[in-house]
Amino acid sequence: SQLRLVDEALDRLRSGDYGICMSCEQAIPAKRLDALPWARYCVPCQETVGAELDQERNESTGIRPGLVGMSR
Repeated sequence: SQLRLVDEALDRLRSGDYGICMSCEQAIPAKRLDALPWARYCVPCQETVGAELDQERNESTGIRPGLVGMSR
């Protein structure tokens, strides 16, 4: 939930890790943090993480890409 993401961002702020991508460890651009203050990843890493999660979700449910929403 969004509240959990905000709490995690506050934890990163206290630990000195706020604004650092959790994947590549580069600075997350200020423009992204302005738009999404709880961002954990820079945009390129978020896209990679999102794609990996989608793939895992599809594999666990048996859904194959391109077949979502198609009737038999």
